[in-house]
Amino acid sequence: MKYINKKLISLLVSLGMLAGCASEPVKPEPPGNTAKPGSGELLEPVLPEVLPFPVTEDYKESGNVNYEKYDKALSNWYAQQEELQSRSQAYQEDLHRFAEKLFGHLLNVTGDQNAVYSPLNIYIALSMLCEAADGNSRAQIMDLLGADDIAVLREAVQALWEANYNTDEAITSILSNSLWLDERLAYKPDLRQRLADDYYASSYVGDLDSDAGINTFRNWLNHATGDLLKDQAEGITPTPDTVMILASAIYYRGRWMSAFESTTEEVFHAPTGDIMCDMMHSEDTGTVYYGKNWKAVSQAVLNSGRMWIVLPDEGTDVLDIMNDPAVRAMLKDTADCESVRGNVQLSVPKLDIVSDLDLKDCLIEMGITDVFDPETADYSPLSDQTDLYLDAARHAARLKTDEEGIEAAAYTVMIVNETGLFISDPIEFTADRPFFFSLQAADGSPLFEGVVNSPE
Repeated sequence: MKYINKKLISLLVSLGMLAGCASEPVKPEPPGNTAKPGSGELLEPVLPEVLPFPVTEDYKESGNVNYEKYDKALSNWYAQQEELQSRSQAYQEDLHRFAEKLFGHLLNVTGDQNAVYSPLNIYIALSMLCEAADGNSRAQIMDLLGADDIAVLREAVQALWEANYNTDEAITSILSNSLWLDERLAYKPDLRQRLADDYYASSYVGDLDSDAGINTFRNWLNHATGDLLKDQAEGITPTPDTVMILASAIYYRGRWMSAFESTTEEVFHAPTGDIMCDMMHSEDTGTVYYGKNWKAVSQAVLNSGRMWIVLPDEGTDVLDIMNDPAVRAMLKDTADCESVRGNVQLSVPKLDIVSDLDLKDCLIEMGITDVFDPETADYSPLSDQTDLYLDAARHAARLKTDEEGIEAAAYTVMIVNETGLFISDPIEFTADRPFFFSLQAADGSPLFEGVVNSPE
């Protein structure tokens, strides 16, 4: 193993994919089953056991469905989902508090700009970074995550992972983590084992700067995110100095519980002027919640969670309602606000919004400073080298909706360098001006959140 004068550690977190639109995306296999080894070998983790969602075809006997067996299997599936979601509830408060810290930084956009990010995946990504750090570097990350003990943090990630991991057609929610090590790095094997055991991370050791290494990594990344971010993945290129990449991904496919019935071209009142957009319409029994200067409604996802639409009153800035504690309380089902149940006539624009966010200043402002400073950064769980520091951190995300469902993807790149109530009348809810949204999983985990100032 030759000595490297200058090394680069890329901590890459490829975040999130939510799918279910009319055009079917590429569905990834579970982690570790997609990339072909290049100069190294991609080792698969031991994944949590998940009951497959029963389909009637599997319970046919002599051409007829045995509904007794099928109903029992379906009951067992729902029971397991309920158990996993119940376990994750112990960590929802910390996760939502973390999201509340982030959105003030990441969703602070003006004009016709839109923004979207993935709270759950950034949480998992920083947890993996926490394992690669120690001392005050680790403590600062844990403080932002709201964790007092690394063992408790591992339990939180596992509970959140297992509550949001499903590989079948009832609700596809595939999470993937991976660790990529250059063969020249004198790494500590304990970190590799820890990420495999507690984060279900695949791992690869090889020449990351070779064509084989780069192609293997990009194939893994693209497949884990359903090919939705291929252009962005092309911009993530290991260099001769790259010695480590951490990657985390979510792929989620869900369809609305009730599809939107029609779409018409209508006016959206964007901050810089009215524009025309495709507005989707539905009418169904539901509940509208009312707070100070805002109202909100949710659209359920089949066998999963729901997407909240929080609409400011006319003349109220969307950023102001995001800072209202009652909004976050509502997202956690703890709000004590006025609500009206009835026939909701919902109108919301089709979305295709993209963000490319610089996380470095955001993380520093929130107290994660040591990992960026070569004099204070501590990556001793990774290597005995003492001259490593986090140089850059970026988070890109894309979210799309249509009449059938929702699709989204995101990634984060972190680069470390070495120096050297019911009523009969319809309730109208028309999101034809800037609004905030939060897409939540069945366990309440905030998967994606964003601000829409202009749907085009």
